[in-house]
Amino acid sequence: MKKLVLLLSVLMPLAVLPTTVEAKKDDKYQLAQNAAEPFMNTPLVTGALKRFVINPEGEVDGLLFENGTVAKFPPHMASELTAAVKPGDPVSVRGFREPAGTIKALVITNEATKRAVVEHPPAPDIRKVPKHLRFALLGRLQASGKVERLLYGKKGEMNGVMLDDGTVVRFPPHAAYQFGGQLQPGQTIAVEGVGTQNDYGQALEAMAVGTSPQTLQPIYERPAGPAAYAPPPPAPPGGPAVAQPTPPPVPPGGSTQSIATTTGVVARFTLSPRGELDGLILGDGTEVHVPPHLSAQLAAAVRPGDTVTISGSRSPTAALVIATSVMTTASNQTVVDRGPPPPGSAPLPPAPGAQNASTQGRVQTLLHGPASDVNGALLDDGTVLRMPPHVASQFASLLVPGQSIAVQGWMLNTAFGRVIDVEAIGPSPAQMTTAAPPPPPGTTPIGTTPAPSRP
Repeated sequence: MKKLVLLLSVLMPLAVLPTTVEAKKDDKYQLAQNAAEPFMNTPLVTGALKRFVINPEGEVDGLLFENGTVAKFPPHMASELTAAVKPGDPVSVRGFREPAGTIKALVITNEATKRAVVEHPPAPDIRKVPKHLRFALLGRLQASGKVERLLYGKKGEMNGVMLDDGTVVRFPPHAAYQFGGQLQPGQTIAVEGVGTQNDYGQALEAMAVGTSPQTLQPIYERPAGPAAYAPPPPAPPGGPAVAQPTPPPVPPGGSTQSIATTTGVVARFTLSPRGELDGLILGDGTEVHVPPHLSAQLAAAVRPGDTVTISGSRSPTAALVIATSVMTTASNQTVVDRGPPPPGSAPLPPAPGAQNASTQGRVQTLLHGPASDVNGALLDDGTVLRMPPHVASQFASLLVPGQSIAVQGWMLNTAFGRVIDVEAIGPSPAQMTTAAPPPPPGTTPIGTTPAPSRP
């Protein structure tokens, strides 16, 4: 029994232990603490702290010791950690070693002050920014220098490097194969990506890597299947092949759907949850869908009040055009959708300042995805609401033009307007209901009709 409790206390990262060494040792903690005591009394490393390690979001999530040892700690405890220790302090770490040798810290102690920080779960009332909005807090960064050490994930996979100036560069594990010859200690590299620079250092999520800023190459998307971690094929003789433009995507409904031309005056842009431009609303109410990777081109070519000509496919069920091109009549500037961006292309950084907030207003019109499914709404004050189709189905009775609603979610304010990634909806702020999680694969959300099978 004692061995089982010891194993659980290690695997649960001391979630049941007090948050400070002086905390009250009541009965519900005592058994686990007594069982873990032999394990916890043995520091895996003791020495001078060289620097903090941060993640691309700027949170302290580890320590680097003068002897080269790296200890990881949950980023939600960054403020406790930085209050307890600082570079130059004698520090000990108790925990366990991961396959690559990195220490998973459970207790970090300042040996000079005897102040200890014990890992514990985040407070239940702390709301974490959704993963797809975290980039909203990051900026475009470049860095270069010599690789000082390699960084690894909890399964021993290489997922980053630290440069000689302390910059932390993170990337997906398959990039270690793509750039394996460059990502070695002592090699000089240049990187570009999105991240944070603050008092604790600089860290970025790499989108391109090279031997110099002039030779940056994009990190390819991870392929599916057995080739996911295979090195990329060598370039053909005479240099790399020139990428050919991807043909325009087949419109929803199949290739037999005819291409239509629509002319109108731009009333406003629509926005994705990340703050990118993903379409237009014309003066007659027609909705125009444009892929968000064309956001920068659309913003440069089109402005509200411009007369535009849209080529694309018309939805059979909504006043929606899935655009393959948008041309401004006055200037003849044209934005053409040539398919998805090349693998590894760096997305534009979204608008900064995602905040969890609420608002209310009247539904002016519904918004749709390229498959004609409802994925949002436009309020009368111009706020764009975005949500998955199953959530739109859940609240179909509220998402009706003219209906007053209240919403809560992650809000971005951009130069083109405000967008909210919806988490809850109701007829009033006091009557909001949380959005349902996505349905299991292969099922149809309540209130929707399955798509007919194609012959």
